[in-house]
Amino acid sequence: MCPAIHRFLGNPWRVTNNGHRYADKIGGRFAGKTVLQYYEQQYSAAGTREQWQQRITNCQVTYNTTSEPLAEDTKLKAGDEITYYRLPWTEPEAPNFFDVLYEDEHVLAICKPAGLQVLPKGLFCQRTVLGLLQQYHYQKRSLEYPDSLMPAPLHRLGRGTSGVLLCACTAEARVKLTRDFSTSTELGVASLDTPAATSGVQKGTAGPDPAQRPLGKMYRALTSGVIQHDQSEVNVPIGPVSYPGLNTGLFAASSTGKPAYSQYRVLERRQDSTIVEVTILTGRPHQIR
Repeated sequence: MCPAIHRFLGNPWRVTNNGHRYADKIGGRFAGKTVLQYYEQQYSAAGTREQWQQRITNCQVTYNTTSEPLAEDTKLKAGDEITYYRLPWTEPEAPNFFDVLYEDEHVLAICKPAGLQVLPKGLFCQRTVLGLLQQYHYQKRSLEYPDSLMPAPLHRLGRGTSGVLLCACTAEARVKLTRDFSTSTELGVASLDTPAATSGVQKGTAGPDPAQRPLGKMYRALTSGVIQHDQSEVNVPIGPVSYPGLNTGLFAASSTGKPAYSQYRVLERRQDSTIVEVTILTGRPHQIR
Protein backbone atom coordinates (compact mmCIF):
# COMPACT_ATOMS: atom_id res chain seq x y z
CA MET A 1 0.00 0.00 0.00
CA CYS A 2 1.31 3.44 -0.91
CA PRO A 3 1.90 5.58 2.18
CA ALA A 4 -0.32 8.63 2.61
CA ILE A 5 0.96 11.91 1.23
CA HIS A 6 1.74 14.36 4.00
CA ARG A 7 3.12 17.88 4.21
CA PHE A 8 6.31 18.81 6.02
CA LEU A 9 6.25 22.37 7.29
CA GLY A 10 9.70 23.65 8.10
CA ASN A 11 10.71 26.24 10.64
CA PRO A 12 9.92 29.83 9.67
CA TRP A 13 12.72 31.33 7.61
CA ARG A 14 14.93 33.70 9.53
CA VAL A 15 14.95 37.34 8.48
CA THR A 16 18.63 37.12 7.50
CA ASN A 17 20.78 34.10 6.79
CA ASN A 18 24.26 33.34 8.14
CA GLY A 19 26.08 34.57 5.10
CA HIS A 20 27.95 32.19 2.83
CA ARG A 21 31.55 31.22 2.07
CA TYR A 22 32.59 30.80 -1.55
CA ALA A 23 35.81 28.81 -1.94
CA ASP A 24 37.96 28.96 -5.08
CA LYS A 25 41.12 27.25 -6.27
CA ILE A 26 43.23 29.49 -8.49
CA GLY A 27 43.94 28.12 -11.95
CA GLY A 28 46.87 28.91 -14.17
CA ARG A 29 44.94 31.58 -16.07
CA PHE A 30 44.96 33.82 -12.99
CA ALA A 31 48.48 33.05 -11.75
CA GLY A 32 50.28 36.35 -11.17
CA LYS A 33 47.04 38.33 -10.96
CA THR A 34 46.16 40.27 -7.83
CA VAL A 35 43.27 39.32 -5.59
CA LEU A 36 41.31 42.34 -6.81
CA GLN A 37 41.96 41.49 -10.45
CA TYR A 38 40.80 37.93 -9.86
CA TYR A 39 37.46 38.84 -8.33
CA GLU A 40 36.62 41.74 -10.62
CA GLN A 41 37.33 39.57 -13.68
CA GLN A 42 36.02 36.20 -12.49
CA TYR A 43 32.97 37.54 -10.66
CA SER A 44 32.16 40.82 -12.38
CA ALA A 45 28.43 40.03 -12.18
CA ALA A 46 28.68 39.87 -8.36
CA GLY A 47 30.01 43.38 -7.87
CA THR A 48 31.84 46.38 -9.27
CA ARG A 49 35.56 47.00 -8.78
CA GLU A 50 34.76 49.37 -5.93
CA GLN A 51 32.51 46.79 -4.24
CA TRP A 52 35.20 44.11 -4.43
CA GLN A 53 37.75 46.57 -3.04
CA GLN A 54 35.47 47.22 -0.07
CA ARG A 55 34.94 43.50 0.57
CA ILE A 56 38.65 42.81 0.49
CA THR A 57 39.29 45.78 2.81
CA ASN A 58 36.65 44.32 5.17
CA CYS A 59 38.76 41.12 5.42
CA GLN A 60 36.07 39.08 3.66
CA VAL A 61 38.66 37.35 1.42
CA THR A 62 41.07 34.94 3.12
CA TYR A 63 43.37 32.00 2.50
CA ASN A 64 41.53 28.72 3.10
CA THR A 65 44.30 27.07 5.08
CA THR A 66 45.29 29.94 7.41
CA SER A 67 42.17 32.20 7.32
CA GLU A 68 44.65 35.05 6.80
CA PRO A 69 42.98 38.08 5.19
CA LEU A 70 44.28 39.00 1.75
CA ALA A 71 45.11 42.48 0.50
CA GLU A 72 43.78 43.62 -2.84
CA ASP A 73 47.31 43.74 -4.31
CA THR A 74 48.33 40.25 -3.10
CA LYS A 75 49.65 38.25 -6.06
CA LEU A 76 48.03 34.86 -6.52
CA LYS A 77 49.74 31.60 -7.51
CA ALA A 78 48.27 28.63 -9.33
CA GLY A 79 46.84 26.25 -6.75
CA ASP A 80 46.12 28.91 -4.12
CA GLU A 81 42.86 28.27 -2.29
CA ILE A 82 40.97 31.37 -1.22
CA THR A 83 37.53 32.07 0.22
CA TYR A 84 35.17 35.01 -0.07
CA TYR A 85 32.74 35.40 2.84
CA ARG A 86 29.49 37.04 1.80
CA LEU A 87 27.92 38.92 4.70
CA PRO A 88 24.43 37.84 5.88
CA TRP A 89 21.54 39.08 3.73
CA THR A 90 17.77 38.80 3.53
CA GLU A 91 16.76 36.23 0.95
CA PRO A 92 13.67 36.63 -1.26
CA GLU A 93 10.41 35.10 -0.06
CA ALA A 94 10.13 31.33 -0.58
CA PRO A 95 7.82 28.49 0.58
CA ASN A 96 8.99 26.65 3.71
CA PHE A 97 7.28 23.33 3.02
CA PHE A 98 7.17 20.32 0.73
CA ASP A 99 4.84 17.34 0.39
CA VAL A 100 6.22 13.86 1.03
CA LEU A 101 4.93 11.51 -1.69
CA TYR A 102 6.90 8.38 -0.76
CA GLU A 103 9.78 7.41 1.48
CA ASP A 104 11.62 4.37 2.76
CA GLU A 105 15.13 3.72 4.03
CA HIS A 106 16.69 4.28 0.61
CA VAL A 107 14.70 6.98 -1.18
CA LEU A 108 12.55 10.03 -0.53
CA ALA A 109 10.19 11.48 -3.15
CA ILE A 110 8.79 14.92 -2.47
CA CYS A 111 6.63 17.43 -4.33
CA LYS A 112 8.52 20.70 -4.55
CA PRO A 113 6.33 23.82 -4.61
CA ALA A 114 6.90 26.57 -7.13
CA GLY A 115 9.09 29.38 -5.81
CA LEU A 116 11.45 27.13 -3.85
CA GLN A 117 15.00 26.69 -5.15
CA VAL A 118 16.55 23.21 -4.86
CA LEU A 119 20.20 24.08 -4.07
CA PRO A 120 21.90 27.21 -2.72
CA LYS A 121 22.82 29.66 -5.47
CA GLY A 122 22.60 33.36 -6.15
CA LEU A 123 20.22 35.12 -3.78
CA PHE A 124 19.19 31.88 -2.06
CA CYS A 125 21.38 30.24 0.55
CA GLN A 126 19.14 28.80 3.27
CA ARG A 127 15.65 29.13 1.81
CA THR A 128 16.07 26.03 -0.35
CA VAL A 129 14.88 22.45 -0.65
CA LEU A 130 18.25 21.37 0.72
CA GLY A 131 17.68 23.46 3.85
CA LEU A 132 14.24 21.89 4.37
CA LEU A 133 15.61 18.39 3.76
CA GLN A 134 18.14 18.94 6.55
CA GLN A 135 15.33 19.91 8.91
CA TYR A 136 13.20 16.94 7.84
CA HIS A 137 16.08 14.52 8.32
CA TYR A 138 16.89 15.63 11.85
CA GLN A 139 13.26 16.00 12.95
CA LYS A 140 11.86 12.80 11.45
CA ARG A 141 13.94 10.55 9.20
CA SER A 142 16.89 10.14 11.59
CA LEU A 143 14.43 8.73 14.12
CA GLU A 144 12.53 6.41 11.77
CA TYR A 145 15.49 5.40 9.58
CA PRO A 146 18.59 5.76 11.78
CA ASP A 147 20.87 4.13 9.19
CA SER A 148 19.84 6.48 6.38
CA LEU A 149 21.93 9.40 5.22
CA MET A 150 20.84 12.99 4.72
CA PRO A 151 18.49 13.01 1.67
CA ALA A 152 20.38 14.19 -1.41
CA PRO A 153 18.49 15.49 -4.49
CA LEU A 154 19.34 13.42 -7.57
CA HIS A 155 18.18 16.02 -10.07
CA ARG A 156 16.91 19.58 -10.11
CA LEU A 157 13.72 21.46 -10.81
CA GLY A 158 13.71 25.15 -11.65
CA ARG A 159 12.71 27.48 -8.83
CA GLY A 160 9.46 28.37 -10.61
CA THR A 161 8.62 24.73 -11.33
CA SER A 162 6.59 22.49 -9.05
CA GLY A 163 6.80 18.70 -9.19
CA VAL A 164 8.40 15.49 -8.02
CA LEU A 165 11.97 15.63 -6.72
CA LEU A 166 13.69 12.30 -6.07
CA CYS A 167 16.29 12.09 -3.29
CA ALA A 168 18.71 9.30 -2.36
CA CYS A 169 19.05 8.42 1.32
CA THR A 170 21.68 5.65 1.12
CA ALA A 171 24.90 5.27 -0.85
CA GLU A 172 23.44 2.27 -2.69
CA ALA A 173 20.39 4.22 -3.82
CA ARG A 174 22.50 7.18 -4.92
CA VAL A 175 24.74 4.99 -7.11
CA LYS A 176 21.83 3.03 -8.59
CA LEU A 177 19.59 6.00 -9.37
CA THR A 178 22.44 8.18 -10.66
CA ARG A 179 23.32 5.36 -13.05
CA ASP A 180 19.68 5.07 -14.12
CA PHE A 181 19.47 8.79 -14.86
CA SER A 182 22.70 8.59 -16.87
CA THR A 183 21.49 5.53 -18.79
CA SER A 184 18.21 7.26 -19.58
CA THR A 185 20.07 10.26 -21.03
CA GLU A 186 22.33 7.97 -23.08
CA LEU A 187 19.32 6.19 -24.54
CA GLY A 188 17.75 9.53 -25.37
CA VAL A 189 20.92 10.70 -27.15
CA ALA A 190 21.20 7.39 -29.01
CA SER A 191 17.64 7.82 -30.26
CA LEU A 192 18.76 10.97 -32.09
CA ASP A 193 20.61 8.71 -34.54
CA THR A 194 17.35 7.08 -35.62
CA PRO A 195 15.75 8.09 -38.95
CA ALA A 196 12.83 9.66 -37.07
CA ALA A 197 15.07 12.11 -35.27
CA THR A 198 16.53 14.56 -37.76
CA SER A 199 17.42 18.09 -36.72
CA GLY A 200 14.70 20.47 -35.60
CA VAL A 201 11.05 19.90 -34.77
CA GLN A 202 9.28 16.78 -36.03
CA LYS A 203 5.57 16.83 -36.70
CA GLY A 204 3.60 13.83 -35.51
CA THR A 205 6.51 11.37 -35.51
CA ALA A 206 6.51 8.53 -33.03
CA GLY A 207 10.18 8.62 -32.02
CA PRO A 208 11.76 6.34 -29.39
CA ASP A 209 9.71 4.65 -26.69
CA PRO A 210 10.20 6.47 -23.33
CA ALA A 211 9.15 3.27 -21.53
CA GLN A 212 12.50 1.68 -22.49
CA ARG A 213 14.36 4.08 -20.18
CA PRO A 214 14.98 3.22 -16.48
CA LEU A 215 13.80 6.67 -15.37
CA GLY A 216 11.76 9.31 -17.11
CA LYS A 217 10.86 12.97 -16.66
CA MET A 218 7.46 14.27 -17.69
CA TYR A 219 6.33 17.88 -17.40
CA ARG A 220 3.08 19.73 -17.88
CA ALA A 221 3.80 23.11 -19.43
CA LEU A 222 1.92 26.21 -20.57
CA THR A 223 3.23 27.59 -23.86
CA SER A 224 2.51 30.88 -25.58
CA GLY A 225 0.64 30.59 -28.86
CA VAL A 226 -1.60 27.81 -30.16
CA ILE A 227 0.27 24.65 -31.23
CA GLN A 228 -1.32 23.09 -34.29
CA HIS A 229 0.12 19.56 -34.16
CA ASP A 230 -1.28 17.13 -31.61
CA GLN A 231 2.15 15.68 -30.88
CA SER A 232 5.69 16.41 -31.93
CA GLU A 233 9.38 16.22 -31.09
CA VAL A 234 12.11 18.79 -30.52
CA ASN A 235 15.79 17.89 -30.84
CA VAL A 236 17.64 21.20 -31.04
CA PRO A 237 21.04 21.03 -29.26
CA ILE A 238 21.33 22.89 -25.93
CA GLY A 239 24.48 24.53 -24.60
CA PRO A 240 25.83 27.57 -22.74
CA VAL A 241 25.44 30.95 -24.41
CA SER A 242 26.68 34.32 -23.21
CA TYR A 243 24.22 36.52 -21.37
CA PRO A 244 24.73 40.00 -19.88
CA GLY A 245 25.27 39.93 -16.12
CA LEU A 246 26.01 36.19 -15.90
CA ASN A 247 29.64 35.08 -15.82
CA THR A 248 28.80 31.54 -16.86
CA GLY A 249 26.07 32.53 -19.31
CA LEU A 250 22.89 30.49 -19.52
CA PHE A 251 21.76 27.33 -21.29
CA ALA A 252 19.69 27.73 -24.45
CA ALA A 253 19.39 26.44 -28.02
CA SER A 254 22.90 26.38 -29.47
CA SER A 255 24.38 24.77 -32.57
CA THR A 256 27.49 23.90 -30.55
CA GLY A 257 25.53 22.46 -27.60
CA LYS A 258 24.92 18.86 -26.58
CA PRO A 259 22.17 16.76 -28.15
CA ALA A 260 18.76 17.30 -26.57
CA TYR A 261 15.52 15.45 -27.27
CA SER A 262 11.99 16.08 -26.04
CA GLN A 263 8.57 14.76 -27.02
CA TYR A 264 5.31 16.56 -26.39
CA ARG A 265 1.59 16.12 -26.92
CA VAL A 266 -1.14 18.71 -26.71
CA LEU A 267 -3.52 18.44 -23.74
CA GLU A 268 -5.55 21.62 -24.19
CA ARG A 269 -5.67 24.51 -26.67
CA ARG A 270 -6.71 27.95 -25.44
CA GLN A 271 -7.22 31.26 -27.20
CA ASP A 272 -3.56 32.28 -27.20
CA SER A 273 -1.78 29.45 -25.37
CA THR A 274 -1.47 25.66 -25.20
CA ILE A 275 -1.08 23.19 -22.35
CA VAL A 276 1.27 20.37 -23.31
CA GLU A 277 2.70 17.25 -21.72
CA VAL A 278 6.44 17.12 -22.35
CA THR A 279 8.61 14.02 -21.95
CA ILE A 280 12.31 14.81 -21.52
CA LEU A 281 14.51 12.14 -23.09
CA THR A 282 17.85 13.82 -22.40
CA GLY A 283 18.81 15.59 -19.19
CA ARG A 284 20.09 18.95 -20.40
CA PRO A 285 19.94 22.10 -18.25
CA HIS A 286 16.76 24.13 -18.83
CA GLN A 287 15.64 21.66 -21.49
CA ILE A 288 11.95 22.13 -20.72
CA ARG A 289 12.32 25.85 -21.57
